[in-house]
Amino acid sequence: EGNCCWVKICEEESIIQNKKIVYKINTEIIKNLNLNEMAVILQAGYMWGKISKKIGISYIKETNSNKFPDMVGIKENIDGNLKYINIEFESISSNFIRHKHPINKCNVIICWIHDWIECPKHIQVIELRNILINN
Repeated sequence: EGNCCWVKICEEESIIQNKKIVYKINTEIIKNLNLNEMAVILQAGYMWGKISKKIGISYIKETNSNKFPDMVGIKENIDGNLKYINIEFESISSNFIRHKHPINKCNVIICWIHDWIECPKHIQVIELRNILINN
């Protein structure tokens, strides 16, 4: 039924390995899903442990969700100084340009599909679909 199929990412059965519950991911469903921005935020929350390690942030600062950035992460440098990381959520990475966000102020885009070929090198893109398929 339309966009409710994204709930069925994991198969019903679980396998117990080393006292952990491991879910088999249905990669065919994931490859064909199209998530909106709110669903990307929800999925990112579910996967936050993996994402925060990829970005290297320790803390999240509260932000106003009605304007850029969607979230500010806080990274602690080796010398103990804090660095603020501007994070934007998008369903597809190219929406960043369509929404006219400031390129020079963004550090990370978290999206379902990374399709922005000309994405500047200084912006780290986290593609959730790819993480789920490859893990």
